[in-house]
Amino acid sequence: MDTFHASPEREGSEKLQEQLNIFNLIEEFKDFFGTLPNLVFLLNSRRQILFSNQDLIHDIAHQELSDFLGKRVGEYLNCIHSNDCESGCGTSEHCKVCGAVNVVIQSQKNQKKVINECSVTSMVNEQMVNYNFQVSSAPLKIKNEVFYIFTILDISHEKRRKNLERIFFHDVLNTAGSLATLSDMITTIDNDAKKLELLKIIRSESKELLEEIMAQKNLTEAETGELAIQNERLSTIEMLDLISLPFQENDKYKAFVDIDEDSDDVLFYSDKTILNRILKNMIKNAIEASENEESILIGTEETTDSIRFYVKNKTYIPRHIQLQLFQRNFSTKSKDRGLGTYSMKLLGEEYLNGKVSFISNEEEGTTFIFEIPR
Repeated sequence: MDTFHASPEREGSEKLQEQLNIFNLIEEFKDFFGTLPNLVFLLNSRRQILFSNQDLIHDIAHQELSDFLGKRVGEYLNCIHSNDCESGCGTSEHCKVCGAVNVVIQSQKNQKKVINECSVTSMVNEQMVNYNFQVSSAPLKIKNEVFYIFTILDISHEKRRKNLERIFFHDVLNTAGSLATLSDMITTIDNDAKKLELLKIIRSESKELLEEIMAQKNLTEAETGELAIQNERLSTIEMLDLISLPFQENDKYKAFVDIDEDSDDVLFYSDKTILNRILKNMIKNAIEASENEESILIGTEETTDSIRFYVKNKTYIPRHIQLQLFQRNFSTKSKDRGLGTYSMKLLGEEYLNGKVSFISNEEEGTTFIFEIPR
């Protein structure tokens, strides 16, 4: 059995029943499980589920515990990567950066309790849902066998709150502070040319402030299923001009944004505001990854059944970052950031029925792609 990370082997049904029988004889232990407020699993050394606290077993999977006997936690959570490999949860390349499986591996290695955080993207009612969990694993030795108490605490709301605070207490306040400073400066300048220059900067900063507020509003509505889509007839070239303009007008961006002259001009229907936000996030990520005065190339190409928007930069994304790129709170910049790529995926795929992807290698750099069906 192949694996990119954790051991792929599993116990057979006879051994699983033998292990389960050990705990069926300890009613007090099972009663104790039922009193715990968090989701708790008992795992064997192969990371397979033996049982859990029954009252909470329906919270995410909405199925009976018996359906998960012998399976692994990622399979219970409907993790989108739990079926990437034939060996299941813990064995795909994405599992290398999964806090859930790694907490169990470390607990097995050190025979101590280990606590970590993890992001899991699950399929719930045919829709992708992003969870943030605090997970722990602790060894439990009974009758010469070692089992593991694995707990899950949903901290998704806490993470969302922290991100909201970051946006409104960091980005928004910084932009608002800049606007206040510029407004004070303009009252002290007599030179009309300098006043006009400051007014242009104030206009740009005001737009940036509105963008930050609207971005968070759209993301919140998207996550709660309240985002309304308004399709209209659009042109690919007009969209490229629209999204590139703010980056060309504002000299605070360290890279140049150029439109590919070979771009196809195609008429299509989509939501202009949402598409604009997705493509701008692609450009912002490319700029942040680029060196000063490097060129970011944006463009479109028409295929038989789709339209592709692309954003290219010269920087390679290391593989361990690639594996986490679309997680809600993952960021290479600082803690409690990382909404850009996540919102691109959420808005682009769940609301515009497109496909967000990227290609990154050391020779050609990185290309983000948003493909919309015709």
